[in-house]
Amino acid sequence: RLCDSIMARNTTLLCVPLVASSVEQMLSQMDQAKDAGADLVEIRLDHIQGFQPHQDLETLLKHGKLPALVTY
Repeated sequence: RLCDSIMARNTTLLCVPLVASSVEQMLSQMDQAKDAGADLVEIRLDHIQGFQPHQDLETLLKHGKLPALVTY
């Protein structure tokens, strides 16, 4: 697993918080974070307007290109 191999090397990871009002904006921010060298992202669900837990979270985790921490 990615996290196990990184932690075994005592590597510092860069986590970028995603703060956007829509799922589409968050996915775009995730792409930008990956391109900038982020190792993982924090998905801030509390900023999504009209948040629909089952649909939105599934979309973010399924289509995201980085490991994620999820906060609400």
